[in-house]
Amino acid sequence: MTRLPQIILIEDDHAQQTFLHAALGQRGYGVEVAGSGREALHLAGLLKPDVVILDLGLPDVDGLVLCRHLRILVACPIIVVTADSHEDRIVKALDIGADDYIVKPFSVSVLAARIRVALRHGAETAAIVDDELLEAGDVQVDVAAHQVSVGGTILELQARQFSFLVALIRNPGKLLTYATLAKALGGPHEQDDDRNSWRILASKVRKQLGEGPLRPMIETERNVGYRLVVPATDQPIAGTG
Repeated sequence: MTRLPQIILIEDDHAQQTFLHAALGQRGYGVEVAGSGREALHLAGLLKPDVVILDLGLPDVDGLVLCRHLRILVACPIIVVTADSHEDRIVKALDIGADDYIVKPFSVSVLAARIRVALRHGAETAAIVDDELLEAGDVQVDVAAHQVSVGGTILELQARQFSFLVALIRNPGKLLTYATLAKALGGPHEQDDDRNSWRILASKVRKQLGEGPLRPMIETERNVGYRLVVPATDQPIAGTG
């Protein structure tokens, strides 16, 4: 029997819960509903969803904080739903781990279309081994655990920083253009022409990595992109799983 795509719907409004549960169920999705952040984290820990739909306006926890925690627990796409169309909050949600967003009010047809796109992106991501372990110099990345360590010390990277570093480590020595990096970072709203944003991102990751004889370096190719240079004494591992 074909497995239905599984969705966790995080929405505190009971009427919206009932309506979306029925509407998405009719479109062939399995839907589990959480009405609070606590319930959402519980479901995310139990299930392996294909998509998470997260309403940022929850009663018990800030939606952005919950999004950050969900990104640690689940590898699937997260679609943020918000009644707040302020750009800063939307950008922050995308930066900390959301893959797409939709502003209320919206039609079920639009939401269903966003889910289809998310599922396609999720399938593409799943083609890469989920439990991949990457190494470059004395930097180790556990993709499944969303964890980076340098010389045995665990770093705390934001979602966008983590994705940026992973893209570089998967392609040691290769120049990755801004457009390639924007695609690798996964968000449909990721901009490849905002040079200042890329400079800030690269600078923060460099600072996190620090320096050392075995430390890989992030080189800037002006107006083109970035490449990861691994110390010559080390042979980078492309990935094991």
